[in-house]
Amino acid sequence: MSYKHNQTLPKKLSDFYDTLFQALLQRHDGTKPGFTRNRKCKIDDTECRKIFECICILTKDNSVMPLTHDGIIHIAKKSLEANHSNAKATAYLDDIVKVTCLLVKDGEEYRYIHKTVQEYYAASYVRSKPDSWAQIFYTRMRVNHTAHSWTQELEFLSEIDSFRYNSYFYIPGICSLFKTTEDGIRSINEHFSPEQTFALAKLTRIKFTFCDDDINSIQWQTQSANAHPAIARLSTSLMHALIESCAMEGIYRMFSSTPVHKLPLAKDYESYEFHEQATKTNKRIYRETELRSITDYDIAKDQQLIINTVQKVYGAELRKAKEILKTIKEQESTSVLEGLF
Repeated sequence: MSYKHNQTLPKKLSDFYDTLFQALLQRHDGTKPGFTRNRKCKIDDTECRKIFECICILTKDNSVMPLTHDGIIHIAKKSLEANHSNAKATAYLDDIVKVTCLLVKDGEEYRYIHKTVQEYYAASYVRSKPDSWAQIFYTRMRVNHTAHSWTQELEFLSEIDSFRYNSYFYIPGICSLFKTTEDGIRSINEHFSPEQTFALAKLTRIKFTFCDDDINSIQWQTQSANAHPAIARLSTSLMHALIESCAMEGIYRMFSSTPVHKLPLAKDYESYEFHEQATKTNKRIYRETELRSITDYDIAKDQQLIINTVQKVYGAELRKAKEILKTIKEQESTSVLEGLF
């Protein structure tokens, strides 16, 4: 629909959603000359989108899901009031459901046609707000450890509100990760010492699941569930890189050479496995254990692989942060110059 409306293919998902709302509102006007679909709410497209963005962030911020009929009416009224609109909430929702189809009514409940619809337009709401509001939002995401539940919104904001995302969220998070300032990021050596490398590696822990003394699954996570998204993302990159470099073989050997019952932090749980025959089930005991960090073993060869891999992953992130800081400085200089004319 967006392609037919604009005759262009979006390069990013955020580009697609940015044009989607208006394309859906006008799809009949744009594809059928002389035909206009009646809309109950007599407001222009820009105002209609602003109200929808407000609904998206209110339902996200308050974790209001599923959306009951009374609940969505209440949120729609608040959104209309916030945008100083005299439109009726029922008429507005009728247009969103029947014209854009971005909200779907299912009995007495409403849901977004796709989760990313809510996520993008909530992010778009943040983009539309003044700098003082945005700074509070990004600081809250970073300081109150709520970013993990706003991952996709922040990903969209890194594209559509990149300057403020980088200035108020990404760079402060990287400074916290490396325990330094912006000037420190600019001057820090990308070739970390072994001590620095292992300090970074300790941010990632590995959890193994065993069954019948064999590793059944491997998961990786940050030391804190509320860690800054940069750390969570780097932990994932680090583990992929470790697997590719075969350093995981050393970790596997360490666990394989240790009886399962002697592993630290072990936790047992039961699971029933169903086979092809409907009547046959096997109850098996699984055991979960985890390394406090990927440095909790001392196989020299594999430790060197870890050092190399951590330096590669975190070094790349550091270079990215340096480039972003350079871009921020250039944009700030441009803004100052524009203010002179």
